[in-house]
Amino acid sequence: MGADVSLGIQHWSLQSACCLLIPILAVLLALPPTNAQTVDSASLAQPIVFGLTVRPLAGSNKPGWQGANQEILVGKIYEFQLFGRDLFNLSLLGFTERELNGSLADCQDSKMAIKFPIVAKDGNIAVSTVSVPVSSSVTSHLYLCAKARRGDSTEAWVYYGPELRVYVTRPIIPLWVSILFIIGLFLLSGLFSGLNLGLMALDIAELKIICRAGTASEKSYAKRIIPVRKKGNWLLCSLLLGNVMVNTTLSLLLDALIGDGIYAVISATIGIVIFGEIIPQALCSRHGLAVGASTMPITMFFMALTSPLSYPLSFVLDKVLGEEFRQVFDRNKLKEFIAAQGLERTEANIILGALSLQNKTIGEVMRGLSDVYMLPAETLIDSFTIDQIRETGYTRIPIYEKERHNIINILNFKDLTIVNRDTPMRADLICEYFNRQLQIVYDTDTLDNALKLFLSNRIHLAIVKHHVGEEEGNEKDPYEVTVGLVTLEDILEEIIQQEIEDDLI
Repeated sequence: MGADVSLGIQHWSLQSACCLLIPILAVLLALPPTNAQTVDSASLAQPIVFGLTVRPLAGSNKPGWQGANQEILVGKIYEFQLFGRDLFNLSLLGFTERELNGSLADCQDSKMAIKFPIVAKDGNIAVSTVSVPVSSSVTSHLYLCAKARRGDSTEAWVYYGPELRVYVTRPIIPLWVSILFIIGLFLLSGLFSGLNLGLMALDIAELKIICRAGTASEKSYAKRIIPVRKKGNWLLCSLLLGNVMVNTTLSLLLDALIGDGIYAVISATIGIVIFGEIIPQALCSRHGLAVGASTMPITMFFMALTSPLSYPLSFVLDKVLGEEFRQVFDRNKLKEFIAAQGLERTEANIILGALSLQNKTIGEVMRGLSDVYMLPAETLIDSFTIDQIRETGYTRIPIYEKERHNIINILNFKDLTIVNRDTPMRADLICEYFNRQLQIVYDTDTLDNALKLFLSNRIHLAIVKHHVGEEEGNEKDPYEVTVGLVTLEDILEEIIQQEIEDDLI
């Protein structure tokens, strides 16, 4: 372990030395020459390169380090900055793959075919834009060569020693594989984002309704989705974890492919927003059922893949938040929902009227006693009376004793078949003969309860009473008073919201 530490310290020291010495050397070289260093202007001095640094240009990765040498990737563009003396006399930058004997050796024969122009900023600093082609076979070090003008005005390729070198590497993943992988990740990002909206927006109760009342394809889709949708929090955690994992990987790959961090961030942001959010969510908001069912194998795979983290999280959510709430509409919301569905007017009115029964009372729809055709109990039913009743068109006539609010029975017109036209009978005696029970309801009862009463007892008419208590200024004991009648047709009119020709009373 001590040896490893020593190597690590040595490796760090070499990198630090390179970073610190090169700028210092450049400053020293920038100092004006002494008399001893003055070069005869009539002759050209031999250019000397003491060091170099590499920095990335737009779209390239920041150079790494391979030992004491900077590391560059093939196919990327870098700026090589050279430090030395009399660099005005350098015109081209080249490289050789093998180390030559001695500095300033001739590397004409060993130099690679690639070469790059050199631009001198001053006599001590020069720059060159360098890119190692992808087609190049270079797999290790490249040693610096430069084309220099010598004192005799000739040019030659000069090798500047084994220290001036860079290490060349290739991407682990081929470019075409990276592009395909990025496209696949964009598709997965869009899938997760769309399913998060499409599947989580589908209520289990809604899916069950689709299973019973949807089309054949919708029923098939819903049956495939329900088993997974029941695991709501697990599904949610899996989709979110998958989306975050894919988007993070996308950013890393784009950074490795594009190079410059800011361009990678901008590219990832634009790509994820457009292809990973907007388009898939717009699609799944309209076709979430079909998309969710078609991609169910992928969803189940990622649920299993992320289960070591997503399942414990979903378990905690289930315990803390409880079971998922079903989407439930109260009557008022349901009425607004139905009204917005564009149903045929008559159908919509019937549905809305039925939903309104619970909110209306008998007192709102009943008929007051003054509007009801009634007969006294002592009325003699003869041919003349029968003809009068027939002319009214009513089939059920309330019979009262002494006062109209004291209704004692209901006379059905078909009961009059037992009456002999030549032998009149009292109305109350005919009612006693058939012994029909008088049904009583109260004006505060709701119409839905009254409808249940009519249907269960198979009746068409009921007497409406009002309870008079202390709240109405009654100083005596509470009592009940008859205030009207209500028929089955009155309730049906509220349901269909249309008038019905009533022949009951």
